[in-house]
Amino acid sequence: MGPTNETINAAVSKLRGVLSKRQSLDLSVNFEYDHINASQQEVLGRYQSVFDPENLENLTEEDFRGFLSFKNNKHWKSLP
Repeated sequence: MGPTNETINAAVSKLRGVLSKRQSLDLSVNFEYDHINASQQEVLGRYQSVFDPENLENLTEEDFRGFLSFKNNKHWKSLP
């Protein structure tokens, strides 16, 4: 005796729920990637000269701390 229609319908319902959650996660990841990618030129424009090897002796603690902020670097929220 195979699975009943009720069992199949329950399995299909669970699968749809899992797929829906996965799509939500995919959209979230894509949105974050798009945001980071779109912000790249802004971040480079602001910090490329600050971290230029020829300018490192002028690097201030304020510049460095500012770069570590997600609000400014738009790439990460914490370092491992």
